[in-house]
Amino acid sequence: MKVISQVEAQRKILEEAVSTALELASGKSDGAEVAVSKTTGISVSTRYGEVENVEFNSDGA
Repeated sequence: MKVISQVEAQRKILEEAVSTALELASGKSDGAEVAVSKTTGISVSTRYGEVENVEFNSDGA
């Protein structure tokens, strides 16, 4: 469940960032669009049936 809690916390942070950006743009333009993304994962590569590389990645906001 720890992972779910972390995802929910990150979602809240991203939603607040979007809300803040839209508030800052409000009244200063005819329209605004905000997009954010956050990606986390593990990449495992093999060679000749043996694990060659394991990478953790975390990209985004």
